[in-house]
Amino acid sequence: MSAQEELLKRYKYLYENKELILANCIVYDIEKEHLKKQLKKLKSSVKIINRTPENSNLIELIKSTISQCKADLKTSKPYLSSKISDEYIDMMEELILGDVDLEETKLYMFIESIKENKDLLSKCNSMINALEERRSKNQHLKNIPTFTVWKMLSYVRKKYKNNATILAALDKYYNLDRFTIAGDDCSYGYYIPEDEENISYDYPNSSLYASTCGNGIVFNYRGNEFEEEDEFHDFILDDKLTDEFYPTQFAYDLANSEMMPNKKEKLKTFAKSGTLTTIQK
Repeated sequence: MSAQEELLKRYKYLYENKELILANCIVYDIEKEHLKKQLKKLKSSVKIINRTPENSNLIELIKSTISQCKADLKTSKPYLSSKISDEYIDMMEELILGDVDLEETKLYMFIESIKENKDLLSKCNSMINALEERRSKNQHLKNIPTFTVWKMLSYVRKKYKNNATILAALDKYYNLDRFTIAGDDCSYGYYIPEDEENISYDYPNSSLYASTCGNGIVFNYRGNEFEEEDEFHDFILDDKLTDEFYPTQFAYDLANSEMMPNKKEKLKTFAKSGTLTTIQK
């Protein structure tokens, strides 16, 4: 099997199981510390503004915000965390870039075991639905897809930001996912080249732009990047980069291959009925 055929096989599995794979990255209540700090500042503001009666409208607004903060502190909310275990990232990495057959990877066997366990599957589905419900109520997030292959790739990518071979290999996956979500049959991967013109910036909305620094995919609403949607709550300042990973043969082959041509035809041919249904364009 060629590198591109193997890429299709693995991407297809990631795409069809993205909800279950990312369900294991869902955490609850990571926003609580942020809310506590915000509540403390709001209470201090009320004391200061209370000295000037003409600011009564502002005081009422702050008090309303305080009430909302208190209510949010009593509510348990799910988030996609940026702090997932190294072991789980390694499992993703093995499936995405490893030389082991797909069916022999630890992540594949783990996800298949969840599907066979009704209790675990029900628990995962409850978390998935709860996260989707929360995001649907957020005006900044409701139009951005929650569960994507892009998110999984980025857990691995941020670990190897200095490894050109791995970044080039991952770009072949990013390129496929751009097409799957936006129908953008382009020749780029994670970054959008600055010299690109007349391309569709709808991945996933019009506020997308290229960045020469930082993570590349940025939205108008600060604190919600596509691959690290809720990282503003559990941000890790000192990202641990590693050069210890010696790229596998598959990673080398993928890195040195061309971007997938004729993605629409190949993905449709490769997909089973009822899967990869977003590929309509």
